[in-house]
Amino acid sequence: MAGRENFSSKEDRLSFLDLAIEEEDNGFMHEFLPYSDINRWIPENSVYDDVYHNAPLGRLGNVAALSFLAYIGPAPETQYFLDYTHDRLDHSLVVAMTSEEVLKNNHLPQKLINIAILAGLLHDIATPALGDATMQMDTKNLDEEENWAAMLDEKGMELLEKYGVSKKEMHNIIKNKGTLGVILDITDRITYTMKDLFEVAGSPRRKLDVNPYTKSLHAVLNEFPDVGNIYKDVAVDPKTEQVYFTNPERLEAFLLLRALLHQKLYLHPISQGRDLLVKKLLEPLYSSDEKVDAPLNPTSLRAMNDTELKSVMYGYFTMKTALDQLSPFRDSDDFFYSIVNWFPEYRGFETEKEASEFISQLSHTPSILTLGMKRRRGFDPGVGYLVMDPKTHTTMPFSQSQPQAALQLQQIADSLPGIFVYFKDISENEEKSRVNNFLRAVKSEISL
Repeated sequence: MAGRENFSSKEDRLSFLDLAIEEEDNGFMHEFLPYSDINRWIPENSVYDDVYHNAPLGRLGNVAALSFLAYIGPAPETQYFLDYTHDRLDHSLVVAMTSEEVLKNNHLPQKLINIAILAGLLHDIATPALGDATMQMDTKNLDEEENWAAMLDEKGMELLEKYGVSKKEMHNIIKNKGTLGVILDITDRITYTMKDLFEVAGSPRRKLDVNPYTKSLHAVLNEFPDVGNIYKDVAVDPKTEQVYFTNPERLEAFLLLRALLHQKLYLHPISQGRDLLVKKLLEPLYSSDEKVDAPLNPTSLRAMNDTELKSVMYGYFTMKTALDQLSPFRDSDDFFYSIVNWFPEYRGFETEKEASEFISQLSHTPSILTLGMKRRRGFDPGVGYLVMDPKTHTTMPFSQSQPQAALQLQQIADSLPGIFVYFKDISENEEKSRVNNFLRAVKSEISL
């Protein structure tokens, strides 16, 4: 994979590391897209300001983007992990900013730019507290794309009217339909990849003492330290409205980084097992039927932030198990921080029958906490994206333009789907862990 020839131009200069904010600002919030030159104040009296004050966007500032995940490299048990700090508000603002830049670069009208900003701000607004771990409990009623409109009151709906887009049109964009929907999907991927990468790998300029965990990421970043500027390569054909990329090499770097994050962060069995633990802790408190008297339901989860939900969950188990006397944790935050360093055991299987037989075997060992079986999905490696061929000046799929790179990406994607059983020996003779102590007390509530 070839790198860029020149990083010294003003246009491509890395500005995301220079986070010093000017003494005199002209905005209400400052945001940046890592590894790119998007780094600016969000202006007051703008679409951003309008949505922030007329829709429940602020709640997302306390809904973590990655919750309990960790980037898993060699010997993770020897590492100490900190939870990632970026949140869904940060993500939504940068998706909107990146969409705005893409449309401006393609000289699209201001009305469409405003609608794209609005879609970027609203696309995650229905994300429940604790994010993906919670959504796995009830994918139909907790899906953020399907339920975004439920978050808008009369003022929120007036935003759609003000910017000239119907509820149906906005729904289609958020579901990634049409030109604006395709652009939203691309800027969403760019934003979460760059933000998550920045949390995991940090600066591409860091040449010394690179953690072996992140060596593969830095190998790409060293060649493409401005990979976040891929948003500049997103083009829209003015006649066909077809969306394509103009720089196949930078797209290759971006797709490889995204594939590595799926392999070692989002879909790694350890991360998946932690999400499953949180899902199991949530299930006794939850009902999808809002008429049922339960501590949690779809509406309440979409109204809560992470801190509030952690408190509800921990309070429930404290009451159920008298953990107010036994608790090894200071409070709910202390417990959930500990999950980021808890390592579930897991085993992969080809069929559900084999997995079920293994679960049956585990049931004969009283000290084993069996969290359950989970089918790990794959991901779209992006090899179908259209690119402009520099020789023929025609668009073609990335897989045709860069077949060797596309094969590598597809192999990573194809290696991930599978069936896993998650379990943990929580006997007192095993690993000394505050989480294990807690799980011994609540085992009857969450084990299969």
